Amino acid sequence: MELRRSETMAARAGRRAGVAFADSSEEAQQLIFLYIMAAGLIGLLLMALPGMQQHGHAGIAPHSHGGLRLGHGHGAPASGNAVPGAHAAHALPQAAGGTHGAGAARGITAGEGANPGFEMMRLIPSPRAIFSILTLYGAFGYAFYSTFHVWMAAALIALVPAIAIELLAVRPLWNLMFRFQGVPTTPIEGLVLCEAKAVTPFRNGKGIVAIEHDGQIVQFSARLQESHSKVPVKVGDSLCVEDVDSAKQRMLVSVKQVL
Repeated sequence: MELRRSETMAARAGRRAGVAFADSSEEAQQLIFLYIMAAGLIGLLLMALPGMQQHGHAGIAPHSHGGLRLGHGHGAPASGNAVPGAHAAHALPQAAGGTHGAGAARGITAGEGANPGFEMMRLIPSPRAIFSILTLYGAFGYAFYSTFHVWMAAALIALVPAIAIELLAVRPLWNLMFRFQGVPTTPIEGLVLCEAKAVTPFRNGKGIVAIEHDGQIVQFSARLQESHSKVPVKVGDSLCVEDVDSAKQRMLVSVKQVL
């Protein structure tokens, strides 16, 4: 009897140890998915930190040159039509730049075609995609393991939704966010010889003008040149930009039609 009791107690102890080992093994397998998800989240956070620091230290928006933006200027005055040679002066650099850009584009295309390794490098996913897939894979793996209780099955099935969501949702959303980033504005020195409109009456040869810059209406303080300093300027009068002081955000203007 005593021998049977000891055998029974040993068997029970063995079953308890086996159950405890199975539970600990199951928890360890679940932790693997949590570690993978944590690694992906940490990677995404480290990639986001430089952008957050840039936004925190950016004092003035990229479009701002010190003037006041009033909105889009599609119906605003165009650049100086009444000033001879104004369009030619602006068109020549653009044409030269376009020719140079086309040549550069052809050079890049030729270089890419001549280097087979370039195409192979494009197949390597970006760090952002890797961290995103790790995060999704860890989350789905943990959820599937809780359902199937088979680590290998959960590990294989989790690949499908992780990659699908990255390709169909995360990547398009990421690309869409980059489309809304600010485009650097052209220097305000390029407004010379363009047409501006007076938004206030000029007193003592000084006032405020509005001019279209990169598709928006911007206001600047302006001063009439010496030869036109006595000419009265009313609201809505057309003026020609003669010079731009980018440091002080001021313009030197002239009256387009002196009576």
